[in-house]
Amino acid sequence: MRNGQKQPVSIDFLIDYPSVTSVVANQIVRARRPLPQIRELFVLNRSQTVDQETLSNLPGLVSLSLGSAFVTQAVELEDYETYDFNSDKIDLSVLCSMPDLRDLRFNAFLARSIEPLQEMEGLERLGLSGRMLANGM
Repeated sequence: MRNGQKQPVSIDFLIDYPSVTSVVANQIVRARRPLPQIRELFVLNRSQTVDQETLSNLPGLVSLSLGSAFVTQAVELEDYETYDFNSDKIDLSVLCSMPDLRDLRFNAFLARSIEPLQEMEGLERLGLSGRMLANGM
């Protein structure tokens, strides 16, 4: 982990608390078990966001804010030209399996592509900041 980044916090224990429907986090969270009762996830951290597996374990999301993180790992200067900047970006197609998702906010730099948003007919509010960069440049 880069300096200043905290270890991910597991929210799997929330399976035992079905009345908890919202998660607001100032550090990265991980879900490795399905948590269908979670309706809202707000990531406030500006340096980290959730991973693909966590999103796939939150199928009941109605509101999702992915924060405004950029890359989730440090890139050594000598590796910069060959580094695959898409390797740690989110594949938004996982959101297409969330039929109740109505409110989505994220920095475009976090996503491999925004094309999956075209399939999200139930989306009512979209907050898109930043920009997508070709080839990570």
